[in-house]
Amino acid sequence: MKNLLEILTEWLAFRRDTVRRRLNYRLEKVLKRLHILEGLLVAFLNIDEVIEIIRYGR
Repeated sequence: MKNLLEILTEWLAFRRDTVRRRLNYRLEKVLKRLHILEGLLVAFLNIDEVIEIIRYGR
């Protein structure tokens, strides 16, 4: 039978892992969104060239 210290230690390890996984998931979502926004920024800063490529298929 486990004592209180062992139970609390296991619970804290579980919570630490759970929080770490949740934060890593959120970080990955933010990084993917950042990648998309960086691409949109490049397109916006070169909007004339983007329009020309679309119009003339260059």
